[in-house]
Amino acid sequence: MRTLALLPDWVEHARRFPGYSDELLRKGHTLGVALDKAILSAYTNGRRPNWLEQIRVHYAAKALRDVYKTMQDDELLRELVKDIHESDD
Repeated sequence: MRTLALLPDWVEHARRFPGYSDELLRKGHTLGVALDKAILSAYTNGRRPNWLEQIRVHYAAKALRDVYKTMQDDELLRELVKDIHESDD
């Protein structure tokens, strides 16, 4: 849930780069769906999520974090952001 809570800030950082913001939103949606299914299943069955539901949430969160890390590590993106900030000065 921490990863999903960070999504709005990550999308805000990527707003000038539609490819990354769209991918972040897609991965965030996937994580949200996995969480919803795990929570609903736990609630209706009166037990904690099973191992498969936990793994789905774990990998969906990892996929979202990986997209953000890729965005942070993108050298071209860094140069564009640097140019944008310099032009604002």
